[in-house]
Amino acid sequence: MLRVLVPVSKPFVRLTAAAAAEGTEVALTCTVREGTAPLSFSWQHREPHGGLLAAPTGLGGSGAELLLAPANRSHAGWYACTARNEVNNRTSEPVYLDIVYGPDEPAISVEPFSPEQGSFSAGEREDVVLSCLAPSNPPSRYIWLHNGSQVHIGQTFVMSAIARGQAGTYTCLAENTHLQTRTQATIVLTVYSEPPFEALPAVTGAAVMGMLVATSMSLLAVHCIARHRDRLPRLHELLFRIAGPNAPQLAEDANVAMSTEDGEGQGQEEPGGPSTAAMEEEPRSAPPGDPADDAPVDVTITMTAMP
Repeated sequence: MLRVLVPVSKPFVRLTAAAAAEGTEVALTCTVREGTAPLSFSWQHREPHGGLLAAPTGLGGSGAELLLAPANRSHAGWYACTARNEVNNRTSEPVYLDIVYGPDEPAISVEPFSPEQGSFSAGEREDVVLSCLAPSNPPSRYIWLHNGSQVHIGQTFVMSAIARGQAGTYTCLAENTHLQTRTQATIVLTVYSEPPFEALPAVTGAAVMGMLVATSMSLLAVHCIARHRDRLPRLHELLFRIAGPNAPQLAEDANVAMSTEDGEGQGQEEPGGPSTAAMEEEPRSAPPGDPADDAPVDVTITMTAMP
């Protein structure tokens, strides 16, 4: 008996939906018009943006039907089927399956990146860039809200020379116009006030001048107390208490400096004259009960600021 074998014709793929929402069921069918049975079928899947044909993994169904239940975003791409019999094999033209999804929860990024506890911060007059990303197909439409009021449409929101009045909550609203779905995320932005750049030299100069004045006054006071320790015994004792272990050395340095100044300011004795040691007088001590011992000594320090 003569048996005639008919080659398979070129198959084609049919989809229950060319664009399906993520989470729904999609079926693909490989159809041939002629070919001697038995026939076998295989499927190939290619990513949306390139890549060689490869056998799809994790897909249900067998033979001429491929079932995606449920479909997810990884199933998007190009599909082709190959039909075989004893005579030949033929492959279909690829068809595209689009999976619609999203938007996912937005992620907000802030430049410059200065995160704080539960918020972000920026300095006044800084340039601040807010960016939002919410994966979606078709791509998300982005709307920015400041304290609940719309301020910008677009994925990136740039605020040049930000002011303190622009602090507050910023919400990125992502919308999928095909599915009519929305998601959102909110951050808190704090704007700190900073002194003008032109004022920094003046502030620094004033601080340095204040330190110099305070140091000069302290040294002058120590010098006076050390020089007049016999007339200012209480202040001398207080100096020792405040300075602690460094007080003797501090007083000695002040005395040495004072002695040097006195020596330079006085003339030299004639040869044969009385020596300096012989002419030194013992400090006069007030008798017990003398009012001079308790009499206050006024020390006035006058400083004149240069214009």
